[in-house]
Amino acid sequence: MIQRYVLSILLSSICLSLLYLIIEYGVKDLISPALPFNIIISTVVYFILYTVFGLPTSLLIIKKLPRFSIISLLFYLLIFSIVSYIFYTLTYNPVPFIKNLEVHIYIVSTSIIYWFWWNIMVSKPS
Repeated sequence: MIQRYVLSILLSSICLSLLYLIIEYGVKDLISPALPFNIIISTVVYFILYTVFGLPTSLLIIKKLPRFSIISLLFYLLIFSIVSYIFYTLTYNPVPFIKNLEVHIYIVSTSIIYWFWWNIMVSKPS
């Protein structure tokens, strides 16, 4: 079961890394000699964040809600919004957080990617 947890977090981290790099650099500038390094570094960072914040949330949710539940997706949105707000206020001015469309896209994509891979890879305990 632990292998499925790790695999779902790893796949989520890789997908989010690729999405982030496409959003940040665009498709044309994505191909560069630094691409493998950028993917590895961002995957490691997202893996750590998903492990610290997503895994405990998922372990609580998996016992109570069915797979692919919209309520669990909303719960992930709430958790990742709080985490994003904390990290955003530590690094930037907190006022533009609400007005920044890029942050909202990032929160939604982070939640959906993790929710998707978690529901695909991890089966509900009986």
